[in-house]
Amino acid sequence: MEGKLVKVQNDWFVEKTSDKDTKIYRLCFESKKIINQLEEKEQKIQNTEVIFSEIITGEYCKNKEILIRNYFAKINEFKGDIN
Repeated sequence: MEGKLVKVQNDWFVEKTSDKDTKIYRLCFESKKIINQLEEKEQKIQNTEVIFSEIITGEYCKNKEILIRNYFAKINEFKGDIN
């Protein structure tokens, strides 16, 4: 999947836009580490195009008796140069 990196209130996300809608994915732990390292090097990464995999985790909520799905993005590669 393709998307772009966006920062909202000091947190990084991958935004995927299609004809129908826009989805925002939180970054997985591994991807957060990579982004934090790039930020420390003062790399400009806002709106950088990325190729990512969607990761879905689930947990059961006893109170509501439902399965809650959590969606994350795992960055596989950056498209173009990161300045």
